[in-house]
Amino acid sequence: MELTEEQLQTAERQLKDLFPQSQQIYGYIALRNRVKSDPIHVIVDSWPDYVILCKPHYRRVTSLTSVDESHIDLINSFWKFGEKEHSVRMIQNMILHFPSGCVLDTEGHPVAWILTYPSGAIGMLFTRPQHRGKGYAKALVGSAARRLHAQGLAVYCFIEEENALSYGLFTSLGFTEPSYRAAWFVFNSL
Repeated sequence: MELTEEQLQTAERQLKDLFPQSQQIYGYIALRNRVKSDPIHVIVDSWPDYVILCKPHYRRVTSLTSVDESHIDLINSFWKFGEKEHSVRMIQNMILHFPSGCVLDTEGHPVAWILTYPSGAIGMLFTRPQHRGKGYAKALVGSAARRLHAQGLAVYCFIEEENALSYGLFTSLGFTEPSYRAAWFVFNSL
């Protein structure tokens, strides 16, 4: 049986009294009680006299797929330059007509994505904060680059000068810095 939150608190107190023999299992339980995101299920054979098993529980990502139209509002909400009407249409066009990539969690929710601009540049790369550090951005960039290259297209991106994290990612994947700077302008409707 898996321990409840209250039983975990009790087990922590009991295990602390059994130091130093219980130190490792105490550490797992104490962290589990304090860090709710810690992926450990604590299972016992019986209660209150028990043998404890700590079973890691990782939320697996199930698929690398293309971005779907149902993800437009989510992508727009995280995009730094998102302006409701204009950017929603732009993102929809990118999803419908150009290569994209998306990492979904087990419930089918996007946790990371990359799109291709109409100019052919890959971009709008984003990983939701709670899913960072797992290699999703690297996998998405690699997938997008392979797809574009297989179609005989140039593989490139634009990165804001102050975005050191993206710059580091792309250069680690073999992208090189051009000898020029690009600027992006949007004209008001006349």
